Amino acid sequence: DSVLPLKHHLKIAVIGALAKNPLIQGQGSSLVQPLHHQTAYNCLKQYYQDQVLYSKGYDVADSKTNEEDVLEAIEISKQSDTILIFAGLSDSESEGYDRLTSSLPKNQIDLIDALTKIRKPLILIIQNGSPVAIPKLDQVDGLLMMYLSGEGGSEALLDILIGRVSPSGKLAETYPINVSDLPSHSKFGGKEKNVYYRERQLVGYRGLDERELQPQFAFGFGLTYTSFSYHHFTLYNDIEHRRIVIKGTIKNIGDMQAKTV
Repeated sequence: DSVLPLKHHLKIAVIGALAKNPLIQGQGSSLVQPLHHQTAYNCLKQYYQDQVLYSKGYDVADSKTNEEDVLEAIEISKQSDTILIFAGLSDSESEGYDRLTSSLPKNQIDLIDALTKIRKPLILIIQNGSPVAIPKLDQVDGLLMMYLSGEGGSEALLDILIGRVSPSGKLAETYPINVSDLPSHSKFGGKEKNVYYRERQLVGYRGLDERELQPQFAFGFGLTYTSFSYHHFTLYNDIEHRRIVIKGTIKNIGDMQAKTV
């Protein structure tokens, strides 16, 4: 719907505590102290200045919905032209333990549900280290998966939002429609300290292909601000070198530089 990149004259509602306290890295042994760390809110404020309105929307430390936070976010969103919701898994991703659910925290789900009813262009920005169930996907106009983007992630996000660069990343994993679609679902959790990988090689897209199930987003999925044409592709089985060779021509037929795979 061309909701992205954002136009310069818009009034922007920045909703979500993670806009001011971004999730840029995992926990445990991956935790480092960044030399430089900017927030998405500050980056947007510097660029749009008084055109940015903010509401925290939820409490990162508590998944319980605060109605006052939601009502404030609704009022701020009504005053804007476009809504940016920052959502994510707070600090629930780390080595040494497993997530209990694929869902976002309940207070974030309730917030997203409330703001989709305003009927204004809404962009959902998710900070995550692994797949999550995405609520109200059919009512979201734009979706950016930032993952754990590191100390420069907020500046990179601004560049994407305003169109200085095109997003060109591709998913390195499969997002199922339902977590029960995964072959490992019935075995996950194990017993005591043991987890049994009974799905064997049928992980990710292989498991969905085997069961003829459609994913929410397939492995390798990713959109850009431009379009590509694909022509003259051939597939060759190089038996001598034990490899598959694919050849073809890819052309950017849009108005913006971008990359594809």
